[in-house]
Amino acid sequence: MHYPSIHTSEKAQRHQAGIEEEAKVSHMLLPALFIVLFAVLLTFVPQVAAQNSDEEDRLWQMYNERMDERRSLEWILFGWGGLNVTTGAAMLTSEYRDFGLMNLAWGAINMAIVTPSLFFSDRPTPEQNSFGDTVREEMRFQRIVAINASLNVSYIMAGAGMLHYGDSSQIRQFGTSVIIQGGFLLLYDLVLLRYSSRYLNRITEKVSWEIQPELGTFIGEEQSTPSLTFRINL
Repeated sequence: MHYPSIHTSEKAQRHQAGIEEEAKVSHMLLPALFIVLFAVLLTFVPQVAAQNSDEEDRLWQMYNERMDERRSLEWILFGWGGLNVTTGAAMLTSEYRDFGLMNLAWGAINMAIVTPSLFFSDRPTPEQNSFGDTVREEMRFQRIVAINASLNVSYIMAGAGMLHYGDSSQIRQFGTSVIIQGGFLLLYDLVLLRYSSRYLNRITEKVSWEIQPELGTFIGEEQSTPSLTFRINL
């Protein structure tokens, strides 16, 4: 009559032992699972960080290439200015004195404009500026060049008026010089705009811009100063 209770007790003991064994296995598996997850994170996170770093390095490489491009174009303007200063000075003793004088003045101004950038400016680095700062500077540069291009059209028209309506040789020589100088600078500024637009288009292929239309500024800094944020498209 007592056998069923013995069997029941043994069954309960085996059940309890099974529970304890499962608990031991769980206690062993949980640390192992955490170790595996941690190892996965250690391998995944550096890859993402490295990918971000590579993309940022590529953006800075594109920026440095753009700065080399701008510097080459500035040397062209500097050379044009030097040519006008030299030939203008040579004409001061000729019958084309006024034409040479105007060329000399334009040449000196052009050389003065690019001299600080060519000889006295330092290129920004990632440690000194954010990439957003460099893009914002490029956009500001593009706007300035666009304004200069429109001014050059005005110079050409003014020179044409001086040449056509001038009642003296001096005014006509001045007009001829203004047409030449304005024409060259117009072509020069159009080239600058072309290269600047190409650079910004290349950047937008890698970057998503966030614009706040109601403020007319870019998100990222205080509203008192135009600012810019971007995220790299991976």
